[in-house]
Amino acid sequence: MEENKDSPLVNASHHLKALEYYNAPPNNPEVYLLLAPRHSGLPLTYFQVCGNDALQDEGLLYEQILRESGVRTKIDIYPGLPHGGHFHLYDLPISIKYRRDIIEGTKWLLELKH
Repeated sequence: MEENKDSPLVNASHHLKALEYYNAPPNNPEVYLLLAPRHSGLPLTYFQVCGNDALQDEGLLYEQILRESGVRTKIDIYPGLPHGGHFHLYDLPISIKYRRDIIEGTKWLLELKH
C-alpha cells in the first residue's frame, strides 16, 4: 500500500480501517488471499486494477501468482484512476472504459466457463 498510500477517494488508511471494522486478522488467508497455501486449481479470474489505488500492488501480485499457478486470468489496468474512481469521476474516459470493461470481463468469464 506504500506507493499509493495517499491516493484520493480511498487511501491506505481507509482500507486499513475497513479491515479493522471487519476484525480481519492480518494472517488470515481468507482475508489476505496472497497468503493462501495454494493458488492452483482456482477458477478463471478477471481483475480490474486502478493505477492510483492503495491496493494496486496487491491486485497485480495476486494476478501474477494465479497466472503462474496455472489459473487463467485477464487483467485490465487503469493508470491514474483511484479506487472507486469509476463511480466518483463518472464522465472521465478512463471511468467509461472501466465500466465497459466490466461487461467485457464478465462476458469473458461466462464464455470461458464452459
